[in-house]
Amino acid sequence: MRRPASINLAIAIQLLVGIAVIAYWAAWFAAPELVRARAPGAADYSIYVAFEGAFLLPDGWVAVASLAGAAGLWLMRDWGLLFTLLGAGAGVFLGLIDLLYDLEHGMYVPLSGNAALKLAIIAGLLILCPLSAYLAWQQSHALRARSSGRASRKAPSRRRPRRGALRAKENRSAAQPRR
Repeated sequence: MRRPASINLAIAIQLLVGIAVIAYWAAWFAAPELVRARAPGAADYSIYVAFEGAFLLPDGWVAVASLAGAAGLWLMRDWGLLFTLLGAGAGVFLGLIDLLYDLEHGMYVPLSGNAALKLAIIAGLLILCPLSAYLAWQQSHALRARSSGRASRKAPSRRRPRRGALRAKENRSAAQPRR
């Protein structure tokens, strides 16, 4: 079965989000001057670093869920839809928290290059995550049908025999002479 174009776009978005989150944290630790919106000399630098540091685990979840969603959608499995929705929801939540903190603490005034990058990342999360969820949800019927179709071919029948059939079998075995 060929994947619909909307699923391919959702896969690309999920991969982009997952890889971008990993790249951001790699830069945070390896080259902080590239991504930190506050300079080490700023009065609120330690508060900013502590706040951002609290995002490592939730951002990790966004990356894992997004990459798992991409893999599941690639395979056209219903769990791909689940992880896409989980990753997209978490991405929107984190983007909104980050945006609110940045607005309340004047991170965009004056707008430095790092602050502009951070704003672009937040905008990307707030646009791309709901878009990927929408695109995957559009094809949810196809994902569920494909997954349930495979499951029904693999799973053995678990039908219980009829009561009458059990009694007939018991009667036949009881009627046979013992040797």
